[in-house]
Amino acid sequence: MMSLDDLVNDLYDAKEDSWEAARRNAETFVRQATRLADPDDRYLYSVTSRIKRPERALQKIEMKIDKKSLKRPTDLTSVENSISDWVGVKVACNTTADAKSLISIIEENCGKANYPEFSKNGDGSNDIVDYINNPKDSGYRAYHAVVLFHSFVDAKLCNVRAEIQIKSRLQDAWGELTHDTSYKSNDNNTVESHAATAKSMAEMLVAVDKLATDLAREVTYDAAPPGDTGSPTEKEDENHDDEREQQEIVTVFHLDKRYALARDESGEVGLIRALWVRDLLADDGTIEPNERIDVDDHLEIGQQLLVDAFEDNDNLFFDPVSLEHPSDR
Repeated sequence: MMSLDDLVNDLYDAKEDSWEAARRNAETFVRQATRLADPDDRYLYSVTSRIKRPERALQKIEMKIDKKSLKRPTDLTSVENSISDWVGVKVACNTTADAKSLISIIEENCGKANYPEFSKNGDGSNDIVDYINNPKDSGYRAYHAVVLFHSFVDAKLCNVRAEIQIKSRLQDAWGELTHDTSYKSNDNNTVESHAATAKSMAEMLVAVDKLATDLAREVTYDAAPPGDTGSPTEKEDENHDDEREQQEIVTVFHLDKRYALARDESGEVGLIRALWVRDLLADDGTIEPNERIDVDDHLEIGQQLLVDAFEDNDNLFFDPVSLEHPSDR
């Protein structure tokens, strides 16, 4: 019987080219999804990708065998099926709120025509584990989704699984600090001590992450010039006049506390700023002028709006004329 080490190395010889093609496709997909989540290019996301190193793959498989969650693989197919993240893409986000915005875009699109699709569990459900909303006992918080991407084996089209991990930068740093504990120590007391410390760190980071989210939200609102009520500046108004398109109806498909994304009838995606929603709410007396709002409290997925559409620095924006349904105007 071949050693597990030899099986892992043989699998790399057979699949590394295929994995590399899938890695490039997966990273491209995720990067383009981050542009939808961050249309103003505010550097909310950092995307990296990798193919798992042979020694790390061997460690992970051996750990699963030791924990009796995996039978010892005996051939290349069972080795490949033993872990789902031979190909991985990691997204580090400024805040957990930014992570959730990206997650909603990926979940909305995966499985649609001309998009990649989620890998399936044995029960037919999508292979997704949401540790952000359901943290591990260790305190680990991240979103894991296994997605199928096109590649080739022996010049034939195939699907390769790639794991997409999305987490805040703080949680990513915590993960890097604590990652090797389970691999490198055989002392149960040491592992338990490290685990307790790591969990305390994770709980503190949750509080810090909430502060970072609140700070980012305030910066978003306070980015307008002093005395501005949230309306575009005079310079922007001039640009709008030059580039204003005919008013059109758009449909909201993604909501965040700070903005909404909508599609026009041709499928183009544009950003609706919180400031514009706030101004309309203030105009009709729903809120006080300059009162802070959460956009997702006032708009709904699938809601249709009449907007003025314009481009600024190659980004498309939808400035709502009203928050009423177009047919009610």
